[in-house]
Amino acid sequence: VIFPWRGYKTAIVLNNDDIAQNTGAEEIVDLLEEELDNAQESLMDTLDTDSFLSGEVILPNPNKGLQGLTAAINYSANTVPGGYGGIDITGATGSKNLNTGNAFWNAGVQIAANFGGSIQFWKTLVTMDGSTVLTIPKMQELAGALPQPDLFVTSQVLYNKYHSLLTVIQREMVDQEVGKAGFTSLQFNFKPIVVADNIDDNGKMYALTMRDWDLYVLRGYNFKATPFKTPVNQDSIVKHILFIGNMVCRRPNHQGELNSLTAV
Repeated sequence: VIFPWRGYKTAIVLNNDDIAQNTGAEEIVDLLEEELDNAQESLMDTLDTDSFLSGEVILPNPNKGLQGLTAAINYSANTVPGGYGGIDITGATGSKNLNTGNAFWNAGVQIAANFGGSIQFWKTLVTMDGSTVLTIPKMQELAGALPQPDLFVTSQVLYNKYHSLLTVIQREMVDQEVGKAGFTSLQFNFKPIVVADNIDDNGKMYALTMRDWDLYVLRGYNFKATPFKTPVNQDSIVKHILFIGNMVCRRPNHQGELNSLTAV
């Protein structure tokens, strides 16, 4: 399995006049520290958005475009030429008991909320009615067909809908470990369900088994800051923040996606 490195960068540009006005007694804030924080937050936001991508490159930068959730959580269709990590997934069918010789992909992973039928996931069939509205039984169908999903990711709209389905006591069941990481989360089957502000579709809910996911980073390029340089014919200095890496899922058939959901 081979994954390409994907490269991202953002720039800090400081005008020399601004630098002069933000030094010594006249300094109101640490200009460099503020610009560095803004650049890092901007790059993290971009990576957050791209973590849902299909793996297609983002032109004009041919090295940009993570092999994100859309690339891994797919079934019988290559989102990029050559397949996921170089593995052709077209034609993969069946369940864990009916291997096709490609156990890496040997299960359905997506189903529409209004599918009106059943799809074979890794453990069991997932059956949906003709309604798009998010319900707890729909979520249970998805979760029960996967080995051990331990994180549910969705949009703010669907998170609010899930919140409305719970009793007052259930709403108090928040995940303490996720809370330590800075998230506010409800729980479903005692697993956290969180909002992804940059989710690729407001009608989606992902059920993820996090032990199967890794973010690989090229050594020395985990938000690496370059030295400041002075461009030719410009009264400013420029620093770049660099990230080179990619997302990898070891067991795509242990993940799940419920799409075409609505709150009403």
